[in-house]
Amino acid sequence: MPKILILVTQQRALWRLLLAAVVMAAPLSGCTSTVKTVIDDGYGPVLCTTVRESAPPQCDGGSPIEGWDWSSVTHDESNGVRWGNYTFTATRTGDSVTVVGSVESAS
Repeated sequence: MPKILILVTQQRALWRLLLAAVVMAAPLSGCTSTVKTVIDDGYGPVLCTTVRESAPPQCDGGSPIEGWDWSSVTHDESNGVRWGNYTFTATRTGDSVTVVGSVESAS
């Protein structure tokens, strides 16, 4: 393969990685209008991407939440697990999200 083609291919891959990093660092969108499930199984609250409907429910993937206060929201609790459905605004930093503003129960 010619050297120029390898360089172009490497540059395209680098741009894709850079674009993915920018998207991951971008603020969450839609959180104020979309109901999100938050579950805490004893290791801290998690914004769930997929919820397994069990008793109690479980997260299949998600992001840890900074600034979450269970005492300020209504929630269900069973076997040491707390959960609920909420609308809120948050920003993403790396793998975690940080609540900015108020949290409203959607349950």
